[in-house]
Amino acid sequence: MAAVNAQGRLYLQSVPMPQGKEPIPWSAPRLLETGDDVISADGENRPKLVFGPRGTVLIAYTQVLSKPFTGHVRMLRSVDGGKTFSPPFTVHADRQVITHRFESVGFDRQGVLHTVWIDKRDQELAPRVGQKFTYRGAAIY
Repeated sequence: MAAVNAQGRLYLQSVPMPQGKEPIPWSAPRLLETGDDVISADGENRPKLVFGPRGTVLIAYTQVLSKPFTGHVRMLRSVDGGKTFSPPFTVHADRQVITHRFESVGFDRQGVLHTVWIDKRDQELAPRVGQKFTYRGAAIY
């Protein structure tokens, strides 16, 4: 399970073994470096942990930005089974302070990583249709 503390630090937690079972050997807990990122961990927008081919481990999360409901999709990457991780990086080129959130990540059978998220970069260009708010211009990238 992945969790974020009040200071925005990401933690991974194991589940205790049931009584009478042999313990599973776990590595010592580690705090991964996420710089000054404030990490979103509310509702359905929580950090994701995925495992890929050849020892690839990815952690994806939303970096909270200055305006409500805005963020950047960020990722940490390991190619050595989780022994070391890259510094966090933003997965999209658009850097506007808008919604880039609710990411989903996974590897297909060929080992290709697919990353999608809700993105509102086109919303400012979309015409209003007589409503205060509209979803026109919101897309999944």
